[in-house]
Amino acid sequence: MEEYMDMELKEYLEPAEIARRWNPICPKYKILDVKEVVDRAPALMSRIARAAYRATATLPAGYSEVELNTAIDHLMDQEEIMITREVKGKRKEVDIRPGIFRLAGGVKGHILEINMELLIGSTGNVRPEEVLLRLSGDGGVPVDPEDFRIRRTALFAEGDTGPISLWEV
Repeated sequence: MEEYMDMELKEYLEPAEIARRWNPICPKYKILDVKEVVDRAPALMSRIARAAYRATATLPAGYSEVELNTAIDHLMDQEEIMITREVKGKRKEVDIRPGIFRLAGGVKGHILEINMELLIGSTGNVRPEEVLLRLSGDGGVPVDPEDFRIRRTALFAEGDTGPISLWEV
């Protein structure tokens, strides 16, 4: 799994030196690359616009990949996907459809897998749990959303022609 981190240093260090010093301190996290950013550049987290997620659950007996993809197609064909959020003690209806950029599913052995690319960041958020809730309710995926294991697999910024890796920012 990839993660990104902004770091401000008190003194200049070569990018390779940062990685060399970090890896022994935190052996569970390996630095794959370091990129120097100009002073006063926007914080990396402020540039994030999309996230990719993988949700997996045990495949219900008798449920097929065809049924899963029909449920996904049915959800994605909707012009609006309304959910209710509670914000500061008040209930609010929110259309999450514009923030679902990609939704795909498959079956791998006894595992049902749903991959999604969703809006995150300063312009709004769509939570993977909200998509799974609508799939289980409207689309007919017979799995409780709480039974899914959700993992974020990638982060993207918005480029001139669509999503780009944070390394391209």
